[in-house]
Parts: sequence; structure tokens; C-alpha cells
Amino acid sequence: MILGIDCSEGLNLIFFDKKKIFYKYKNNKITNTSEVLVTKVENSLKKIKKNYNNISKIIIINGPGSFTGIRCSVTFAKMMKISLSIPIYGYTKFELVNFFLNSKSKNKNIKKSIFLYYQGEDFFYTRYENNKCISKPEILNISQYNFDNYKNDLIISDNELFFDNPKIKKIIKKYETKSIFDYKLENIMELDQFYFQKKYIPQPIYVKNFF
Repeated sequence: MILGIDCSEGLNLIFFDKKKIFYKYKNNKITNTSEVLVTKVENSLKKIKKNYNNISKIIIINGPGSFTGIRCSVTFAKMMKISLSIPIYGYTKFELVNFFLNSKSKNKNIKKSIFLYYQGEDFFYTRYENNKCISKPEILNISQYNFDNYKNDLIISDNELFFDNPKIKKIIKKYETKSIFDYKLENIMELDQFYFQKKYIPQPIYVKNFF
């Protein structure tokens, strides 16, 4: 069984194997991740009548997002690696979005300008070309940016977090037929089977002007 952890925005857990999801937990409003992560993992294991020995791998979403949350999840995973020899992997949200879109497209090398919602009118941004990330993640404000520059390759994600914002709703309405990707942690089920081959200790993404 694989444990997926995303603390980049609140707390998001998923327990799964190649065939099914055993249990999911999601609460984007949690801010005291360091205090509740272990308890939530253990309570989740009890719900599905499993224990730490049933976990064969831990996957971390290592950014971009909350510095404290991501560091907390990485620390937890490292503890599991040291104490129980559980291998750990790390993916970024950008990698997850890029992989998912590639899996749905015949053209794997299309250009992608990926915007992940941060807060207010701010987005994390990076760019993919020929299936490789070609720019460092940064934060952009929609009031200062012309999304029309990316009308042919615009990808907006995490839309459930910002849909009430009028300015962003206008952008969503304009581009929704081809550019909206609703990020979900369960997408790592596909990503994990095909993407990375080597296990490694994940490191958080540090975004310019974020901290």
C-alpha cells in the first residue's frame, strides 16, 4: 500500500495501491499540520484496519505551496524511511499537471504555461516545453499579467480553491474549454506507475518571492 501526502495547502492524504484507493482525507483549512499530521495518518490507518508496516512507499507533493506544510510532510516521510525503511518519493504539482495532460494528449511535446493557484489573485507559474520544465517557478499576479499571451498553451489548476474570485472566474470562463485542470492528489496513482524510476528524498520547492 502506498501513502500519498500533500501538505502544500492544508492536509491531503491518500492510501492506495495499483488497483484501488483504500482511503482519502482532505482538509484545505488545516494550518497546524505539524501538530496533526501523525495523528491523521494513524487515525486513517485505523479506519482501513492497516498499520505502518502495510505501507510500502510514501509519496510527497513537495511544492509549490505552504513552506511549513511541505517541510512537515518531508520530515515525516524521512522519519518513516529511517525507522521503517520505507522508500520515499517526491513529485511537484507542476510535474503532476504536466504528466496528467501528457497522458490525455497525443502530442507529448506541446508547450504548457502552468498556473497553480496560491492565494488572492496570485499564482505559482512555470513553463514546460518538449516535456521539460524550462523556467524556475515564480509567483505572478493576474492583475499584472496578460493571460492572452498564453492563450494557446495556458493551463490553470487548483481551480476549486479560487473559483469565487470574480477576476479569476472571468479568466476561467474564457479558457475553460481547453485549459482547466482540477488538481487532485489521486492523480499520483497514474504518475507513480509511469514517471519516476528511482526513489529519492524529496526536497521542497523554493519559489522566488514566496517566503
